[in-house]
Amino acid sequence: MQKVILELAWEERKKYYDSRKDEKLVERWRQWDNDNFKRYLLPDSEKPIPPTEFKPFIEDNWIGYVSITDIFVKYYHWTLRRGQKKFSRIEIGITPYMAAYVAVSKALTRLQDRKLICFLSGWKRARYYLTSEGYDLMAKKNAV
Repeated sequence: MQKVILELAWEERKKYYDSRKDEKLVERWRQWDNDNFKRYLLPDSEKPIPPTEFKPFIEDNWIGYVSITDIFVKYYHWTLRRGQKKFSRIEIGITPYMAAYVAVSKALTRLQDRKLICFLSGWKRARYYLTSEGYDLMAKKNAV
């Protein structure tokens, strides 16, 4: 599980930086953003839906944050229903949900103890990201 968490954080960070290397994609994003700049003033229900190709620009995840929910999706292949931000313990089952939560928490603690990830607590949810040591480890593993 620790490997999956490190890979997930690496992929999230890489997705952000790779999207900025594609000059044509950046230009399309700037054009779309300029054409739809008023979206920031609209209620969520009226905001235009950006094309999928612009997801890295919308998320703006330059540090490669991952959440426990992201880990559940990647490792356990659980899916969230549209508009859902948390998994239903009832649908998954209390026992399997709690077993998964404990396993993920232990894996995250081990990675923190090894100084490969950092923890950032926010008002919405906790997030984890690679430390410089974690980044160096993943860069070595992904060097081609």
